[in-house]
Amino acid sequence: GELIVVDKPTGMAVHRGTDVPAGVIEALRQSRPDLPDLELAHRLDRETSGLVMVAKTPPMRRYLQELFRDREHEIDRRYLAVVEGAWPDDLTVSTTALRRTKQATIAVPDGRGGQRAETRFRVVERRGRRATVVEARLITGRKHQIRVHCADAGHPIGGDSRYGSPGFNRLVRDKGIRSMMLHAHSLSVPLPGGDVLLVTAPPPTEWERF
Repeated sequence: GELIVVDKPTGMAVHRGTDVPAGVIEALRQSRPDLPDLELAHRLDRETSGLVMVAKTPPMRRYLQELFRDREHEIDRRYLAVVEGAWPDDLTVSTTALRRTKQATIAVPDGRGGQRAETRFRVVERRGRRATVVEARLITGRKHQIRVHCADAGHPIGGDSRYGSPGFNRLVRDKGIRSMMLHAHSLSVPLPGGDVLLVTAPPPTEWERF
């Protein structure tokens, strides 16, 4: 096909940046010189692990860009996260608007502007009152959206150095986990011919220490 799906490790950027000599896309281009048109279809935070799509050809890149722009609701992107505390069963959606600043993304109260954002949540597993494994489905794809929606709900993601809670992050580190506990684990995408691509990837094995 015209699409590659990569299971990105945590701590690796998707592309080169000011303090990043190379990312996923540069590594792929180097390993596949027969595919000169490789381009990222979307982004994942450096600290987030999991599935990211790379288009092999310009037509596929244009198709995916159009899909993300005009038909984002048809893409099913699900993440697993380990969050602090007991996530309420009835908290199944966050529609808190988000605004980007130079430093971070912030949650914006109703009526104060900000971009529309929506994340659907489902409890997967409880670890007593200390932590919950949740599945988060992106309906919109704002920068840091899941991280901010979790923190805004009072249940920040373990190991999140920007939006997390120092105490819970310490607990995660004490278990020997050095990464942020957010993983893009499932991706379902309609393809140009009418088929649907479904890919899943288990979370990092170090999560088992938790």
